[in-house]
Amino acid sequence: MKMSERWPVSCLSMDGMDHPLKAKAKNCPLLPMLGRLMMIAVMLVATCASVHADAGEGQNLIANSGFDEAVSDGIPTGWEIQTARSEIARVSVDTTNSTTGRQSIRIDHRQPFYTRIEQLNIKVKPRTDYLVRFDCKVQNIRESTGSRGASLFIGNNGTLMSLLSRIQAESQPATPGWHTYSRVINTGSNQEIGICLTLHNAAGSVWFDNIQIMEMTPTLTQSLASERARQLIRPDLEAVRNLARETGNETVLARLKEIETSLATQSFPEAKDYTAGLPFFDLQAQLYELHGQMLQTKHPQKDLIISAVSPFARSSHLQASPTQINEPIKVIGLRNDVEQFALNFTNCSTSPVVVRSAVPAGVEMIVRRVVEVQSSIGMMDDALRRIYPDDKGQFSFEVPAGMTRQIWFEVTLDDQLGQKQVALEFQTDAKTFMQTIDLTVVDLAYPESMPLKTFSYVWPYARKITSGRIPQVAADLKKHHSNAWMNRRGQPLPGPVVENGQLVPEKMKWELVEKSLQDFPFQETFVYFIHENHLQYGPEIFRQWVREAVRGFAQRGIGYDKLLITCFDEPFSAEVKKIAEINKLIREADPKLRTYSNFHDALTKAEIKLLAESVDVIAPEYHQMTRANLSIIRQAGAELWAYRVQERSTLPEDVRLAFWKLHEAGVKGYSVWAYAEDKDGWNMPDGTSFYNMIYDGDKQDLTPSKRWEAWREGIEDFALLDQLKARSPTTYREIIGRSHMNNLATLRAEVLNALTGNH
Repeated sequence: MKMSERWPVSCLSMDGMDHPLKAKAKNCPLLPMLGRLMMIAVMLVATCASVHADAGEGQNLIANSGFDEAVSDGIPTGWEIQTARSEIARVSVDTTNSTTGRQSIRIDHRQPFYTRIEQLNIKVKPRTDYLVRFDCKVQNIRESTGSRGASLFIGNNGTLMSLLSRIQAESQPATPGWHTYSRVINTGSNQEIGICLTLHNAAGSVWFDNIQIMEMTPTLTQSLASERARQLIRPDLEAVRNLARETGNETVLARLKEIETSLATQSFPEAKDYTAGLPFFDLQAQLYELHGQMLQTKHPQKDLIISAVSPFARSSHLQASPTQINEPIKVIGLRNDVEQFALNFTNCSTSPVVVRSAVPAGVEMIVRRVVEVQSSIGMMDDALRRIYPDDKGQFSFEVPAGMTRQIWFEVTLDDQLGQKQVALEFQTDAKTFMQTIDLTVVDLAYPESMPLKTFSYVWPYARKITSGRIPQVAADLKKHHSNAWMNRRGQPLPGPVVENGQLVPEKMKWELVEKSLQDFPFQETFVYFIHENHLQYGPEIFRQWVREAVRGFAQRGIGYDKLLITCFDEPFSAEVKKIAEINKLIREADPKLRTYSNFHDALTKAEIKLLAESVDVIAPEYHQMTRANLSIIRQAGAELWAYRVQERSTLPEDVRLAFWKLHEAGVKGYSVWAYAEDKDGWNMPDGTSFYNMIYDGDKQDLTPSKRWEAWREGIEDFALLDQLKARSPTTYREIIGRSHMNNLATLRAEVLNALTGNH
């Protein structure tokens, strides 16, 4: 996950309470933020020695994991306390509430704030899998912007200076009381790790107990695979049980009790292929068959029901009341536009059904199967796996018994204006279904250069999923209207080369810049990081280097209108002043060179004001685009961009809707974290956060997500809104004023009608 690298820290003290944990205040190191969405300005840091045993197989590496050992000077043995001001935060040992039988640790916040309890320098084996597990109970949690709620953070190198992994507890669990959270992590090159238990940027109470880190053994691996299977199967069991109760099917209810017993006692292997989609396990398939049996009764003489659905809406794989489509599907777009529609295929039988079809003649269409993946809030229909036709041009897919499978159709319209009608034929062994598609091309085209600058932290040469597929990545980014570029912070623009106290411009390394320009020639704006160490030779050398960098970019076709310079990502309070100082030097070197900065929720209003006055372009995180913050930015005269952190639980419809809000706010550039990370998006257990817009697993195709396609549609909506505002400001204001109602398909049709008046 994209992270800032330091955290400004203040040392405070606490007053006494019942079982208070008093921190020993020492010199405060700079600590990192706990992930991109975890920002707060003030913490108390205490340090005390912790002794950990050597990393042994099957042994819990956490000292005093249940907080049951003696409390010394207000601190449980083995733990360190970093907490907030005593008037709003308290940490205590609770002797009445525990999963281990004696005590737990409790954090109380009267208002949103940040508290942390940690162990550092825990010895581990490098490149080894470990189970991390803890018990957690929450009460009256109220999260503020950017909150990570109750979490366990795992840091690299025995510290908390960089993120290895994080497990976040539910702030509003469906059932009250204690819940267990777990994840398997790999230590990579680490010989030590650090952990902390946190209540971040939230009010309320949280209890932690039974903290475990254990090396994975074959026995533990099998146990975890079984528990993970149970977590995946339980929601399906409840869905089938709900339908059985609705229909009064006592036979199925009795069978579900037997399955529930098997679920609790049976061992399960790890799923063989998560890319294949549900069901993953035989017991899951049995549940789906029971679901199909009840659908047969509820929908007699209908083995397969085909329903039209919004392509960007979330859809369940177990649907009790599907509605048969009985009208043509309407697809309206611009000349050479890419549009999409989706169909749900619900199998109302107890056997799998294979559906066969073919792309109609004269239509350019890609067919994709929507695959359910795990997210931080459960299974989500997000991945869009391509279905390839056979030698005869037919494509096919299987719908398991009792299950709903969504198929996504991506249509590239031609430039022939008007309407044409085509038919999709779907065949099973028993029946044939015909579905009419009305394709309409209106007399509009998107501009060659989109009015919004967009990028997605691609870093194609550094990510496993993209590094060997640069031509595919370039084609995908172009299709999704990417027209801006940010370099990786670890690969900044060509730095100063100094010999004998003199700048040597001819030795500046431009290879990576030139490679990016060659591989991605459609990019129009470049946001380049510089490092603080570029200042190590003093202000004069720095100013000379800035002028030489500008000259080098110009020689490669990147002039002032295409270049932005930035020096910190998501700056903290202490870094805002540094940004102002660095940008002052940049302006002295070349007043025409523009500067850029983003910010999250770590800054005060005064710091946002200083930052906005120090840069030419400023990008608040999407949720920081408040009326007060936008007023500060406008008064400072900075150009407004924005960025957003989008976990895959983010609704695709919300991804698209954001572009309407951006247009209304006057945003000129927008970025998203992240196009790709080095994570296996198909296999993300225990609610792991996942930000990738694409998936791997297909050698011919970068598998998109619904969110990535919603991003593309959102950019196109933005371009249409731009045309509408220029042509009819009154109509624009009326339509944009209703965008909060989320009915974007209807609003987009109104925009097209206002621009053409002929459909």
